[in-house]
Amino acid sequence: MTKISQLFFTLFAVLISIPSALAVSIVAQVDTQKIEQGDSLVLTVTVNEIVFGKEPDFSALQEQFSIINKVRTSSVRQINDKMKSSLSWRLTLSPKTTGYVVIPPIKYGKDQSKPITIQITKRNKTAAKNSKDLVFVEAFVDKKSVYVQEQITLTLRLYRRTQLMDASWAPPEIHDSAMEPITESRVYQTAIGNYNYKVNESTFAVFPQKSGTLVIPESHLIATIGAGRRGFFDPFANAGKQIRRSTEKIEVEVKPTPANYPKTHWLPSSSVALADHWSPENPQFKVGEAVTRTIILQAKGVTATALPSIPPPTGSAFKVYPDKADTQSSVDADGIVSQRVESYAFIPTQAGKLTLPEVQVSWWDTTRDQLQTATLPAQTIEVIGSASTQRTDQTVTAPPSLANATNTAPPSLSDNSNAAVNATWQWIALISLVLWIATTAALIWVIKKPGLNTSQPGTDNPQNHVNLRNAKKLLKQACQSNDPHKVKAALVSWGKAMYPNSPCHSLGDVASLSQSQQCQEAIRALEVQLYNTENNGQQHFDGTVLWEAIEDVEKQTLANQKSPALEPLYPTA
Repeated sequence: MTKISQLFFTLFAVLISIPSALAVSIVAQVDTQKIEQGDSLVLTVTVNEIVFGKEPDFSALQEQFSIINKVRTSSVRQINDKMKSSLSWRLTLSPKTTGYVVIPPIKYGKDQSKPITIQITKRNKTAAKNSKDLVFVEAFVDKKSVYVQEQITLTLRLYRRTQLMDASWAPPEIHDSAMEPITESRVYQTAIGNYNYKVNESTFAVFPQKSGTLVIPESHLIATIGAGRRGFFDPFANAGKQIRRSTEKIEVEVKPTPANYPKTHWLPSSSVALADHWSPENPQFKVGEAVTRTIILQAKGVTATALPSIPPPTGSAFKVYPDKADTQSSVDADGIVSQRVESYAFIPTQAGKLTLPEVQVSWWDTTRDQLQTATLPAQTIEVIGSASTQRTDQTVTAPPSLANATNTAPPSLSDNSNAAVNATWQWIALISLVLWIATTAALIWVIKKPGLNTSQPGTDNPQNHVNLRNAKKLLKQACQSNDPHKVKAALVSWGKAMYPNSPCHSLGDVASLSQSQQCQEAIRALEVQLYNTENNGQQHFDGTVLWEAIEDVEKQTLANQKSPALEPLYPTA
């Protein structure tokens, strides 16, 4: 049995290594894209294979950077029952110049990483002034004049060239403003004068809530330095010295809303974008049938609560039933990015051509200091008579669009079709090898152990399905109650848990993601109960049909996620 196990392990190792060889990728990333002259940054380069004695070509870095340190690490992880191996190089770089510098593509065999742009600014005057101190702190902002609710980036830095003990330092409390952290504390090295310092840096987004003078008070550091080993006869000798360091007070001018801004929701931002889509995609519009439209508003430099609501369209030829808006915020290199998602069920009531009005959001461009408008153009759709009418082709004259204001570039897609064709023969070889290994292993197992154990462990992590189980339980209870409003809320929650990697904000999204005609028909019946005002409660909603459809969808989806499992390496009798 030992030889058989060794053979199996060898074949299994070959199987794991082949996918990495077929699709080697190299990724480069930095811990920050904006530093000051003399600061260092960390570049991490990762490849998805482990080949000792082989490393990327870092020679292109030496023209613009000095490589202070380089450390290599390897990693082997199991993700979704698949082994993932990688090698990483962590390089500490010191720029040789100021301005905008590009980290060039790092080559690894035939592959290379994407370039990265770094901005190196001149040294802050506060740091130069305190260059002889063992420990000092500084605070500064990116703007000294802003509009009310406009983002201010506050940076706090602690410089030290000695060990600190019992350090206590917190960001200042700023009145009449909201503050959110942008990044976690970053640690790096920098050279000031003839000294090398270790720096702890944190950044925050500050949003003043009223016009006037915003005062950012001092931030105080209390710590102990110079602590050493205490003497036997004098326990207080070399016990260290407590120090107190403070940043300078900062004042920022906060301007009121401009006089020429329209009487709408005030939105100061560096970039605003509007997008929309229909669920299902490219729908056929029928009288009395609901289709979900989702509108996404995204803005940089504002909190999610500052985003305006987008009222649904009104008209005599259709009805609209909005869902609850979904808001969220994230962080990028420039600060806070917020998003508001508005969804509503759209039900045509008349056949023929129907025009939805354009959607406009006014905003103040803080970069150009001028009024801007983000727009979704009007859409003309063709509505057919009823659900019983034979389906005909129709178009939406204005497809899902992205109305982008200044400073926002639309995403681009790269064509990888040639690479896919060239790699087809490799995947065919891989599949053949997998089948051969599985067949060989099965024959060996049958020969050695006739009493084959047909049970196999589940591949799913139970913890990953806690939310799904809870959502399914609530959905079952809602279906048993036959209350369409409870079923709607529970069904959307189930969809979010069932499809965590896809946007799911409405009944239309659930129907589209389910890819089940039975489920889509059950959801359509639910929408009729919810939105058809002519029903007047005459038709009773039966949640049993929907629940049966949901159970079938869940079984089919989970079955598709499971791949044929290998037999246990050490089966028990």
